[in-house]
Amino acid sequence: MTAHGNAGAAGQKLRTGATIGTMVPGLRVADLTGLAQVAEEHDYDAIFTPEAWGTESFSLVMAMALATRSIAVGTSILPIANRSAALTGMGAATVDDAAGGRLILGLGMGHRSITEGWHRIAGYEPRLAWLREYVATVRSTLAGEATPAGYRLGFPALRIPPVYLAALRPGAMRLAGEIADGALLYLLPLSRVAAAAAAVREGAERSGRSAAEVDVCLSVSTCVTDDPAPAQAAAAELLAWYGNLPFYNELFAEAGFADEARALREAWRLVAGRDPELRGWIGGSHEGTAVHVSAAMVDAVFAIGSAVECRERIGAVRAAGIDRVIVYPFGPYSGAEATVAGYRRTLAGCAGA
Repeated sequence: MTAHGNAGAAGQKLRTGATIGTMVPGLRVADLTGLAQVAEEHDYDAIFTPEAWGTESFSLVMAMALATRSIAVGTSILPIANRSAALTGMGAATVDDAAGGRLILGLGMGHRSITEGWHRIAGYEPRLAWLREYVATVRSTLAGEATPAGYRLGFPALRIPPVYLAALRPGAMRLAGEIADGALLYLLPLSRVAAAAAAVREGAERSGRSAAEVDVCLSVSTCVTDDPAPAQAAAAELLAWYGNLPFYNELFAEAGFADEARALREAWRLVAGRDPELRGWIGGSHEGTAVHVSAAMVDAVFAIGSAVECRERIGAVRAAGIDRVIVYPFGPYSGAEATVAGYRRTLAGCAGA
């Protein structure tokens, strides 16, 4: 139990997770596992790690599992385009065994630019049917079922870990409600949270499931700080970088920020014309793209301010229909030491919220 407490109005324990971003210059695995320990000490119930073109998720989740005792450890998310479903099943069985049954397997379709530009896998075609089939194959692999060629998982799984799906648009939200154990929402304006949660629950009910069977989660990028302005500028840079990914650009437009999305799309077209490699670095947003991110856009998505202000935002997210808020520390930090200190402060300030 933290100093803030962690009980809801009816005495039910609130579910609060944390995601630790890994693509920060100077951060090493020891720093990341240390932050997982901090999350556990502050009574967070799950720790997640993303994957793009930095750390490999299963390796890092394994390290976090071995550095902690009881907190759930998860991928948020593991892009399915980069691994066969059988390989994902093998990795999940291995990590879940080492973690003593604490793995949450977060899956998503990823992005064309990373799949083709980083992994050099051509022909990326995201389809919900593909995600549905992939989840079914992962589960059958973990269940020890045979492939058509007669292969079975040679390392029997402890169990089939809960599968959570990245759910950023209504179709994926409904699919998560239909087939997954949880939905992972991200970069969602507060005004759209209730509709997103309702879409997940609609998918569950359409398939004959209880909505209570699906854990609806939202990652909230959060910075506990006494000086909001630098954090707001860092948030604008992050949103500007996401604006160069077609999927997120469309998402911003659909969320009510069509002007910003249009300006970002054009700005990144000009950046790519000067130096295509800048698309591969968040720092590319310093090329002038962040000026197209409005203050309203930042305020709609991020929690920035004192611990009290950030906790109030988390409370508003819960009230809109989120089961588990996932605190995603970020900030205007320079270097590993400042980043770790900033992340620790945010995790402590939001503990039990």
